[in-house]
Amino acid sequence: LSRCTDAQSRREIVDSVAVVRKNLERPSEVFCYPVGREQDFGSREMENVKAAGLSMAITAIPGVLRQDMAARHGVDWALKIPRFSYDDRAG
Repeated sequence: LSRCTDAQSRREIVDSVAVVRKNLERPSEVFCYPVGREQDFGSREMENVKAAGLSMAITAIPGVLRQDMAARHGVDWALKIPRFSYDDRAG
């Protein structure tokens, strides 16, 4: 998304959310950035997620959700939620 024009970025996000909502009975209200690394999205994409009517987005940035996320990342913390991979070999 970060390599798209402003219009393309908005269209990709807003239209994909609309398609999911149209085709699923109970669509997710959380966006997941494609690829999701820090260099793959920015404030423009976070604004586009909000424009699509969503208030949360998952990244591929390693980490865990913490109680101090708002203090550390500001009001848009919910638009860049970190995650960690689950090692299915862990047993």
